[in-house]
Amino acid sequence: MYITSVSNPADFLVYIGYALIGIAAIALIIGIISYYSNGKDINKGVFTKMIVLFVALLMAGAIITFTTGSGGASKIEVGPHFIAINAQFIGSKNYTSSEIMYAYVENINSGNLTLGNRIEGSGLESYSEGIFTLSNGQTAYVIDISAIVLIVHLQNGNALVLGPSNTTALANYFNKNVFPVSGI
Repeated sequence: MYITSVSNPADFLVYIGYALIGIAAIALIIGIISYYSNGKDINKGVFTKMIVLFVALLMAGAIITFTTGSGGASKIEVGPHFIAINAQFIGSKNYTSSEIMYAYVENINSGNLTLGNRIEGSGLESYSEGIFTLSNGQTAYVIDISAIVLIVHLQNGNALVLGPSNTTALANYFNKNVFPVSGI
């Protein structure tokens, strides 16, 4: 069995998002305590600034947290006659050899098939994970940190685009145990 994982290099940003949300909550609590402890006789300009600060920090924290995602490492598992993936924006997907049409290795940045629009997931410069549309219009489940990827076209019309740090090892194991791979 071959198992590999792919980690989002921006996972640390989630902690910054959490910190901003925490600071926003503290700002709100301080604002409410100040408002009620002064007998509701607080400077309305200061209170307004506290509310604006709360909203701005909350929004920034939420945007950072929910756009970068933090579901831990994505997992790719290849065994006799099957491939399984598990990732935050994809969930768990399992496919057997009989569900595969063809597979090949290609450079996803400059090959015949490239990543198009992100439907759901995380797409940073060197990391993509989620559901994407490919340049041919096909929907793909993507886990990728490498330019060289294993592309698996499925009978259901979807594709897997898998680019761990060692795509060659993944493709070789897949070729021997699941389905023939061209381009390796």
